[in-house]
Amino acid sequence: MTATITPFFRNFWTDVFGTMSTFQEHPECANRELQVVDCLEAYGVIGGKTKCRVLLDDFRECVMKGKQFQRVKIMTDERARQIEAGERDDDGFAPPPKMDSY
Repeated sequence: MTATITPFFRNFWTDVFGTMSTFQEHPECANRELQVVDCLEAYGVIGGKTKCRVLLDDFRECVMKGKQFQRVKIMTDERARQIEAGERDDDGFAPPPKMDSY
């Protein structure tokens, strides 16, 4: 018999948005998700929290992209600092190409 997870209060919104979703359609994270599922299947949910920590962290980073956003913020802050210090032009970016130059 399969176990089902049902919400305490069921309505239209829980039916629409309460489904289980996967990242198999997302080509960048599909393999990582399969590795996480295989590891959790092997060790269980409780043991998998410690033994699959690296895979879980990699999958979370693939989905949320927290380190990538931090890098972009650091580069943006550095660009703003260079503009304030006069090390870079006030515009901060290269001029765009001329109209219809392609």
